[in-house]
Amino acid sequence: MVDQLVVSDRCIYSTRAYRGYGQRLGAETIRDINSRVLDQYLPDIVVWIQLPRNEADRRLAKRNLDRFAREGADGFADIAATDPNRWIIIGGTPQSDVQVAIHAAVAPRLSL
Repeated sequence: MVDQLVVSDRCIYSTRAYRGYGQRLGAETIRDINSRVLDQYLPDIVVWIQLPRNEADRRLAKRNLDRFAREGADGFADIAATDPNRWIIIGGTPQSDVQVAIHAAVAPRLSL
């Protein structure tokens, strides 16, 4: 796909974070599999809406999720740190500011 805009709410990084970190299948193993399958087809921009730990824990408790989700969230932090030019990290609180923050961060990189 050349010169195409694709927006997705899931990508290979979700698999790597939740399977590699959350289920402890090995983040590097998941990364290597994704690299072989996808070759050079990686997103140019990844937006991560990051919640403070206490807020994330509060929301996860309502959904009765365990280590899988918490460690998966930690995985996103590790993955983003290895490729900071690709990742845009947006604070997830207050919710009313998230859309504006995403637009402000993404628009210049897409020439919108």
